[in-house]
Amino acid sequence: MSMTTGLPTLALAVLWLASDPFSLLAPAALSPADRRALERGEVISRTIEGSSGQIGVFAVSRIDVTAETLVVTARAIEDLKRSDFVKAIKRFSDPPRIEDLDALVLPPKEIQAALACRRGSCALKLTAAEIEQLHEAAAAGGDRDDRAQRAFRRIVLARASAYLDAGPPDLAPLAGRPVRDGIESFLYWSQETYGSGKPVVLVTHVNILPPASSGEPAIVIARQVFATHYFTGGVAVTAITTDAATGNRFLIYRNNSSVDLLGGILGPIRRAVLESRLKRDVPGIIGKLRARLEKSGRAVR
Repeated sequence: MSMTTGLPTLALAVLWLASDPFSLLAPAALSPADRRALERGEVISRTIEGSSGQIGVFAVSRIDVTAETLVVTARAIEDLKRSDFVKAIKRFSDPPRIEDLDALVLPPKEIQAALACRRGSCALKLTAAEIEQLHEAAAAGGDRDDRAQRAFRRIVLARASAYLDAGPPDLAPLAGRPVRDGIESFLYWSQETYGSGKPVVLVTHVNILPPASSGEPAIVIARQVFATHYFTGGVAVTAITTDAATGNRFLIYRNNSSVDLLGGILGPIRRAVLESRLKRDVPGIIGKLRARLEKSGRAVR
């Protein structure tokens, strides 16, 4: 992945986590008080300073499962991600097919917003060609909204297929360490809501690297491919790693996203509000993820 995201490549993540289980948290180092809180089972989380258009967050918690549990759970992404915030989700076939998007239905207001799009003025993050495609479908006769829904699904499919055809850039191996071996990769789409905001359709590329041997980390890297609102890019790393000194296992999460709401004169205010929400919500989200992983780990023991 691009270093402009503020996160390492998959290869670097492997090397860093193997030497220091908390290396992905840099530059937000853990204090002695943080480490004591981790020993008590608490979730430690903070926002990370970034550029004017970026927001970052990390979280860490002790966890009572092996690294392999993260691999098994990430493969079942629909079960892992489904929640009150995720209204629909589906892992794409290989290669992606239009049938994979049958459950994707835009709300009426989103359809209206899409059909109101013009070059240079569109509430959704669509290209000029995609806007034209929607208009042509709506004008073809019959049920306008149904035709627009179908056209939007074709747009999402085309975005996913084009991303795969171009070849994602984030898997270059380091010399002497062929990290490409053993990597599992897939795309999924999801329809998500964030509080009172607009529903967002996303396409995400997932790379899973299982531990090569006992004690090595399992790493899942998720890169945003497409989003209809708010986000212009993002990368998240989730890992389960072991502290060689104590034998304790830790669930580590770090996310860097580019958000288009953070620019302009109101950018600092919006950033303060978003960071406040993240500080409030992330510990609970990571706590739920830890509980799911531990439940999954117990089920396979």
